[in-house]
Amino acid sequence: MTSNVRRFLLIGLVVACAAVVVAWTSISPSSDRHWIPEQARLPEASIRGDSVRIRNVRDFTYTARQNFTSRYDDRDYDLGKLVSVWYVLTPFTERWRGPASSVDWSFRRTCCNYP
Repeated sequence: MTSNVRRFLLIGLVVACAAVVVAWTSISPSSDRHWIPEQARLPEASIRGDSVRIRNVRDFTYTARQNFTSRYDDRDYDLGKLVSVWYVLTPFTERWRGPASSVDWSFRRTCCNYP
């Protein structure tokens, strides 16, 4: 293989990689698609100082896997009372297909009237 052929192949490889990078970075995320009813509404958070309001918190009641009563709540949190945050990743199956993630928040109690 001559040096001109190697140079041509190297330039072609660099151009192809650059095209893939440009195409990949030009993709914009979108949630505009058909979702299952349980995941059709996204939560929204608004932050003001130490207060956070989360709208559309899912609070469903399930009677069977496909039978449920949907309900969404708006919740307010005082970040000044935040004690700990745990970010947990759990695999769906033994064959790794990506994790399920969840966040657990612990707040300092200010009232004693808890069930």
